[in-house]
Amino acid sequence: MTASSGSGSASRELAEFAASIKFSDLPADDQVRTKLRLLNVAGSVLAARRLAGARLVRSYSETFADGGGSSSFWLSGRGGRPEDAAFVNGMWAHLALLDDPVTHTGTMLIPAALAVAEAREC
Repeated sequence: MTASSGSGSASRELAEFAASIKFSDLPADDQVRTKLRLLNVAGSVLAARRLAGARLVRSYSETFADGGGSSSFWLSGRGGRPEDAAFVNGMWAHLALLDDPVTHTGTMLIPAALAVAEAREC
């Protein structure tokens, strides 16, 4: 991948690269790191469901849920717009403060990526 000149072309090239890559294309170490980050987010969400803030996240998600979108609000069985699901699911992922220990990006990126993928039926 090389950077191109022109307005937005580098961003477009990066987006096209990201959209075209397959899990099997990743080196084995990156595959393991990806799986660990997914497991970390799942564990964080499950740990968060019994915390005091969980009630607030649930009630906040109800203000968005069933708003006409196809992305899932975790732990509720409801759906909504991908941007709303990404935000609420990110709150679930971050509530227990069990972010992945190296980059702390899993709790932000994974809920957003999954909400968009679900909306696009990927």
